[in-house]
Amino acid sequence: MSCFLAEDGTSVGTLPASKLKEYCATGDGVCETHSYNITAAHLSYGSGSDPTDAAQFIITTTGAK
Repeated sequence: MSCFLAEDGTSVGTLPASKLKEYCATGDGVCETHSYNITAAHLSYGSGSDPTDAAQFIITTTGAK
């Protein structure tokens, strides 16, 4: 069974949905258009809670410490 990202249905192999989390800022030209349209929103991922949330998701999902 393939897993699909909610936004556009892109396959991510056979990974279960519980092992995936998508981060896509509103206005991100890369996420929204699947191109190299680099916008300010695409460059915003280093700020806010996304980096911490993403790191915690990886730790929790993989069991890494």
